[in-house]
Amino acid sequence: MGIPSQTSQPLENQPRDPDIDIVEARRLLDALERDVQGLDGHAPDLAVLRAEIQALRHVLHTDGSTPEQMHSGLHDMRDRLHDFPEELKGDAFQAGRYLAELGRILGL
Repeated sequence: MGIPSQTSQPLENQPRDPDIDIVEARRLLDALERDVQGLDGHAPDLAVLRAEIQALRHVLHTDGSTPEQMHSGLHDMRDRLHDFPEELKGDAFQAGRYLAELGRILGL
């Protein structure tokens, strides 16, 4: 009797790291993406942040993603937001809110 493949189930139904709420992580990423779209400029830091949002979106929506990949992607996003230059943040972009939510999702 073999072990059933985790990829045969929708991502939400697969066993996950109990510290990561995939639905909440996706919701937070959607909100972050909307806020980042509202930022002016084409600074390299902004381009990197947008690329990392897309990479994390891929990890959070791919059935074959492991809990380790999700954890790593969320940690990387948290680090990127922590280091994001103050001069690029607009009134609508509140990195602190996202840092706190990512920390909560990661169990920090």
